[in-house]
Amino acid sequence: MSIARKASDLFRLAQAIVRQPRLALSLLEAVPYSQRGFNFSRNWQQSDDESRFSYPTMPNRMQEFCDALVEGPGVWKWDHYLDIYNRHLQKFMDREVHVMEVGVYSGGGLRMLRNYFGEQSQLYGVDIEADCKCYANDHTKIFIGDQEDRSFWGDVRKQVPCLDVLIDDGGHEHEQQITTLEEMLPHLSPGGVFICEDIRGDLERFNAFAYGLTSSLSKMTPYQPDGIHTTAFQSNIASIHCYPYVTIIEKANAPIPRFVAPKRGTQWQPFLEGKLMKDLQ
Repeated sequence: MSIARKASDLFRLAQAIVRQPRLALSLLEAVPYSQRGFNFSRNWQQSDDESRFSYPTMPNRMQEFCDALVEGPGVWKWDHYLDIYNRHLQKFMDREVHVMEVGVYSGGGLRMLRNYFGEQSQLYGVDIEADCKCYANDHTKIFIGDQEDRSFWGDVRKQVPCLDVLIDDGGHEHEQQITTLEEMLPHLSPGGVFICEDIRGDLERFNAFAYGLTSSLSKMTPYQPDGIHTTAFQSNIASIHCYPYVTIIEKANAPIPRFVAPKRGTQWQPFLEGKLMKDLQ
């Protein structure tokens, strides 16, 4: 990381402490637990017991495409990405879907996505290299620009009013990834999927950013008779998934106004009632 980028990060840290001291204190209090999890993962010891379950492998059109690819425009992906992609994206297969890939490179990724989603898919490629314009065709539009430039994303949003899937395989710098997410995640359609690839390294800054997102997803407002009213973020974000080198965010199919926990059954331990209600306040 450059000295200028480090200086910028330190300046942002100082700003955060001054602007939101209570939040900064909460984050500092969380540091020992982050360190505890870090150490637990570093010292992981797996049980010798073998699993008694056998899990069937899901059909994966993307894996089949990559396995058959021996020449032509290249695809450069970690193998474990393909199963992850299929898990989250198969609901879009063979239907009209609008998909954006940030980081076009040699064009192989666009061909892979077209094969996976089918002939009804509309693709958008984003790259900083002007030569990538050559990959444009009747179902693929190419945008040339810097993914860290917010004004660039403003122009993209005007030209792409509907977007269901965004895959960030661009510059891999944390500020590029964060800017892309901030500018484009709100723009995704309900039920849309945002994928950020190649988040590598211990204590990586995008992961720190994602921690802030997951923490906000767990926020609790005061309990009301009709449930816990969601924040704007909770209302629109269904889930956040962390995989090796990949973070995936799924948007809700429709806004979620509140979280409810209806009681079911007839027998309850009375001594817990007061404590449970107090915990929800």
